[in-house]
Amino acid sequence: MRQIVGAQTRIGVLLDLHCDVTQEMIQVADVIVLYKEFPHTDVADCARTLFVLTAAATAGETNPTMGLFDCRMIGSYPTSYGPLRAFVDDMRAQEGRDNVLSLSLVHGFPWADIPSIGTRMLAITDGDQKQADRLAEEWGRRFFSLRHQVNFDSLPVDQALDKALANGRRPVVLADQADNAGGGAPSDSTVVLAELLRRGVNEAALGMVWDPIVVDIAKAAGVGATLDVRLGGKMGPTSRNPRDIRVEVAAIQLDMKQEWPQNDNKPLIVDVGDAVRLHCQGVDIIVNTRRSQVFSPQVFSKLGIDPSQMRLLVVKSIHHFYGAFAPIAAEVAYMSAPGTVAPQFKEIPYTRVDLNKYPWVDDPFSA
Repeated sequence: MRQIVGAQTRIGVLLDLHCDVTQEMIQVADVIVLYKEFPHTDVADCARTLFVLTAAATAGETNPTMGLFDCRMIGSYPTSYGPLRAFVDDMRAQEGRDNVLSLSLVHGFPWADIPSIGTRMLAITDGDQKQADRLAEEWGRRFFSLRHQVNFDSLPVDQALDKALANGRRPVVLADQADNAGGGAPSDSTVVLAELLRRGVNEAALGMVWDPIVVDIAKAAGVGATLDVRLGGKMGPTSRNPRDIRVEVAAIQLDMKQEWPQNDNKPLIVDVGDAVRLHCQGVDIIVNTRRSQVFSPQVFSKLGIDPSQMRLLVVKSIHHFYGAFAPIAAEVAYMSAPGTVAPQFKEIPYTRVDLNKYPWVDDPFSA
């Protein structure tokens, strides 16, 4: 882009925080702004910020200078609670003060096996490169000091289900993080479903399993039909084996959509395709045709399930479900089942990544 527009045109870039920001990028762009929230409820807010900063630079009112600091970490960090909630709030409070134009935490995408992947801190000041570099390091080291507190507390399948089922209130929301379509997983893993059926769990709902073939069969059979189906487990080894189960077609919803809540009260609309609700031995299974993680309880309610009355809601998502589900949940828990994007980063067989980082090394700066 820089080669096309030349040196005088200002370039502003808006990025998802699960990204890779390199020194080369900040050399050729003028302004880079990342979403601050995970789940990403601030997309429009950050877009407006980017526009204002880039327009001011274009008008000659400011001269953005960017500094980047490597936090020497790989992980996934929810901003909804805990110390990272305060960290994000403090970043926002600092912007617009003391010559600071923008602060962004680059979470990184930990499943990308590329040499530059990892967590970084990006600071933008008005015409002061030394201040930008200093602020990036100061805020980056502050985040690094929180390294033992900011990752998900993700439990193995058995422990996660034990914890969820021990809670007497309802609903407990349990995230199947490893089969999150938003991170690139097939969303057709049967690991958790198999365990729910083995345990005989009742009043549970699981969504969404991506299986267009089963959806077509259920649509053809119609609501009320009882079928033997081979569900999920079709896309590769991380999906594990398909499940041969007898199901009742409880509901069908064509062209179903879900709303992803945003801070500006204008939800993003996410298409999940045609969807069916299959009932099997006390478990309701939402199966759909367009791969998507779960953002909203609508994936259950639009198929006749009252999410607030269920004992257990299992959602295939890492954390983007949180904003819509937390208000109705008795408890939110995270599960690290086997899968494509399992949140156990030390188990990922990297071949190109420098592992002189946390969690492989507790303090790579001193080392």
